[in-house]
Amino acid sequence: MQPGTDTAVVLHTFDECDRKAERLRRGYVEMATNVVEDGKLGERVHDEDVKMTAADLQLGAQQLLHTIDGQLGLISGPAAPTGLPTDLESRYQRMRTDMAAVLKYAATILASRTG
Repeated sequence: MQPGTDTAVVLHTFDECDRKAERLRRGYVEMATNVVEDGKLGERVHDEDVKMTAADLQLGAQQLLHTIDGQLGLISGPAAPTGLPTDLESRYQRMRTDMAAVLKYAATILASRTG
């Protein structure tokens, strides 16, 4: 743990990650819904829009995964602050699993649009 990092900072960082993860989850669901509803994306969603959205999702998920991995290292380390919720690590792990799925989906969409 970084010197001076306390429980409040760790919890604040978790809240920020949780908000970003929720936005990325919503973006993922919206994109997946458009793809399913339109089959091949039809007229409602243009390829360039999909590429940009998928790239945004991919970048956001990559950045969040990096932050999550860092936080998991901090809270499971020997110098972790006391007083953290007992389920914080499992909540981060669930968030990590979700972001890995968003990242994989975005990469698949981008790969299908490249050519």
